[in-house]
Amino acid sequence: MARQARELSKSGMYRVTLRGEELFKDDADKETFRKMAEKYFETGEIYGINLEKTEIDLVVKEGKDGISMTMKPLTTSYARYFNKTHGADGKLFRGRFLSVPIETEDEKREQLELIKSGTVKRANHTARKSGTQKTSGTQKEREEKKNKSSALPSWLL
Repeated sequence: MARQARELSKSGMYRVTLRGEELFKDDADKETFRKMAEKYFETGEIYGINLEKTEIDLVVKEGKDGISMTMKPLTTSYARYFNKTHGADGKLFRGRFLSVPIETEDEKREQLELIKSGTVKRANHTARKSGTQKTSGTQKEREEKKNKSSALPSWLL
């Protein structure tokens, strides 16, 4: 099954989350990530950043190339730095980065408070004030899809 397309922000602002097993071993790693983020977001803006051992939260305005094309070189460069510095190899980040579009200044302030306090809502990763959760299709379409999949033999699922 294809992954769901990233929800784009009309304002160009996002809360971005990166996760991994151990993203930072010391304060020098955190400082290196901050400097790299500033470099890659030079045509955008970083409003807030929270660096934890296993998670990175950013509130940003995308650069001229868009959020995905700004995050890709940032994550690749940091992973190369980390692996070379600490003699590691393999993936540093778990999965693709998560993003929540931010449309208003109120939403931006709310997201900044969430990352500052470390209480970003993890359950559905849509901590927008509207409280709506994006789902694919109508309730009827989801039920039909479920019924079709349950009619298949288990070895095909």
